[in-house]
Amino acid sequence: MGSITNITKIKYIRILDKVYTVTDISMSDMTITAMEQEVALCDVPADEVFDFLELDEFQIKFYTQRQPAQIINLAEWKQNKAKEIVISS
Repeated sequence: MGSITNITKIKYIRILDKVYTVTDISMSDMTITAMEQEVALCDVPADEVFDFLELDEFQIKFYTQRQPAQIINLAEWKQNKAKEIVISS
């Protein structure tokens, strides 16, 4: 994964079929906070939507409409997914 060069373009984060609106980016903490919204992917500019896998240098807090925030450390998430694949193979 490459480094994001222009964080001012990060307005939305996509996870599968959900779009989250970025509410805060902290370069000092390397965190992004995003809120789940009723936004269709086709209704937002493509250059402002980033797949969450592109943002692996950040810890991301996702707020949903139903559940408390989850903090995702992508490095740990990737390691866990790799372990799951090895175990299930």
